[in-house]
Amino acid sequence: MKILRETTDWGDANCPNHIYVLDDKKENLLAYIKAGTNEHKVFSKPIRFDMRHRKFVVIKPQKVK
Repeated sequence: MKILRETTDWGDANCPNHIYVLDDKKENLLAYIKAGTNEHKVFSKPIRFDMRHRKFVVIKPQKVK
């Protein structure tokens, strides 16, 4: 599983950058966290995810104590 924070510069468009949870191959979206919130959506079936023309940074998962 990979956790990615989108860093795409959308220019003048008002498009938020969310946090995405992808499978290890970075092909299927498993869940996402809405920008500026802790609100998350987990999908019952993975959704094909296209990363072209977008920029991301990998987020390392934090251990839960």
